[in-house]
Amino acid sequence: MNIWELYLNIGLIVVGYVGMGILLVRNKKKKELSVWDKNLFCLAFSFCAGSMVNMLLKASGIW
Repeated sequence: MNIWELYLNIGLIVVGYVGMGILLVRNKKKKELSVWDKNLFCLAFSFCAGSMVNMLLKASGIW
C-alpha cells in the first residue's frame, strides 16, 4: 500500500464518520429519519467500512 492509498482510505473513514455524526446530531430532534437521511447514513457507513476492509486486506497481503 503506498502513501496515497493510505491517505485516501483514512480520508474516506474520516468523511464517513463525520457524515454519520452530522446526520445523527441533525436528526436527534426528529422521531424518525427520512428515507434520504437513511440513505446518506448508509453511504457514510459504507465509506467507513469499505475503507477499513480495504486497509486490512492490503495490510495482510491478501489484496
